[in-house]
Amino acid sequence: MSGYYDDLSDGRAGAWTADVPFLSLGQRWAGGLSGEAAGRRVLRFRDGVQRDSLWRRALVQRASVGWAPLAGPAGYVRVGVSGQVRRERYLAIADTALGIPDSVTAAAGPYVDAFRPRYIEVTHYNGFAREEDIDLGARVMLSIVAAPAAWGYSRDGVGTALNAQIGAGLPVAFTRLQVGLSGLFTSAGLDSGQVRAGLTLASRLLPRQATIVYLQAGAQERQAPGAEFDLGHGVGPRGFGPHAFTGDRTVWGIVEHRVFLWDALLGLFGIGIAGFVDYGGAWYRDEPRRVGGDAGIGLRLGIGALATGTNVFRFDLAYRFGAGWTGNRQALSIGRAFAF
Repeated sequence: MSGYYDDLSDGRAGAWTADVPFLSLGQRWAGGLSGEAAGRRVLRFRDGVQRDSLWRRALVQRASVGWAPLAGPAGYVRVGVSGQVRRERYLAIADTALGIPDSVTAAAGPYVDAFRPRYIEVTHYNGFAREEDIDLGARVMLSIVAAPAAWGYSRDGVGTALNAQIGAGLPVAFTRLQVGLSGLFTSAGLDSGQVRAGLTLASRLLPRQATIVYLQAGAQERQAPGAEFDLGHGVGPRGFGPHAFTGDRTVWGIVEHRVFLWDALLGLFGIGIAGFVDYGGAWYRDEPRRVGGDAGIGLRLGIGALATGTNVFRFDLAYRFGAGWTGNRQALSIGRAFAF
């Protein structure tokens, strides 16, 4: 069970979960409840500048149950059903006192999830000396939900979602492709949807070094306010500030070479260096493509003698180019190291 509550300067929000998930490849049953509630502002950005804000009222409850007819170390096939009831409204800030009612909708349907695992064990990739399990298995997850007009929608619709992954390679070099598609279709065509794809290419031919190429692209149609692609501040090109690139179209690419110098200097922390080039951005379909990039070098600091990718920090000096930045071309970017 988990939950949180945020009391913010521009509203309140919270979420909760109570479930028994699939905890292993061999587990047969899973199920749970989750939900969220909100009454808060949603900020929207264009060209790195806040253009407007809306007020979101929401109360959402979801439920799911799943069963695995095939389950074990060789993989699984899971089937189940999930559904939700959503009470929600986006309003202009000036209209919040008008008493406009929320819309109430429901949707439910089956899903199937199939996975054939393949893991390789590596070191000096995302972290220092501790082993990392890299998932190169093949996975496909498909869900279909009914969203009829009788359940609160403006017209009958069907929602679909497909997520897939496939990988190949050896511990010294490997690749992984991940794709996600989702959409709501009605008699009028595509109501809303999103597609995203990410490709990782990694080489570890030299001891204690890793070269990583990561490419990502995506497109959205009539996304919910505030759910646009949002790059900057450690997501996307690292030398750019928060909301530097927003929109319903996005591309992003990274080339980074890492050298792990010491795994446990003084028995306390790891030290490494890296060189990188980032390029990407986001834009709306009614405007020209808006992208920028940076190149530079950085320090990697692993907290703990055997630091993993989750507690490696970066201090990067980047030289910026393209759109999306103001001030000096040089920028210092500090944050967690990118994990691939």
